[in-house]
Amino acid sequence: MRIRQITVPIVIMASLAVSARAQGICVHEQLIANSLNGRVVAQLTKGESPIGRASVVLLEDRYQGRVVAQATSDTDGVFKFNKKIRPGKYILKVTYPNLATYYGPVKLVKPEGGSPPQEIVVTIGADFNRPCGGSSAEVRVKKTV
Repeated sequence: MRIRQITVPIVIMASLAVSARAQGICVHEQLIANSLNGRVVAQLTKGESPIGRASVVLLEDRYQGRVVAQATSDTDGVFKFNKKIRPGKYILKVTYPNLATYYGPVKLVKPEGGSPPQEIVVTIGADFNRPCGGSSAEVRVKKTV
């Protein structure tokens, strides 16, 4: 009887995992950054290419959270929110027609003294054979010009 009690939850969890993957549900790891500005790129054979006119939306981190800020990436793929955003947890959503949407949690923290400026680099993809359609994001040290 003990084996059956253990086996049933394992089978249920395995079927949920397969079901989520089959439905295209994608869960990204939380990003922690000292800035919510960044770039939108696509990964091509020649490296990263900027994606202009991508929609970037910052949402409250809760079910059906309201829109906190919105931006559109420029021709270099750069996006900046035009309002001051308080430290806290949010959801970042980046969309562009015919590419996989990035939708993931991000935590904005106050920059510590001497810490380099950061940017969020969102890669939106079109490879639907890869997890999340090839979309991902990472925090990088911002390159100064």
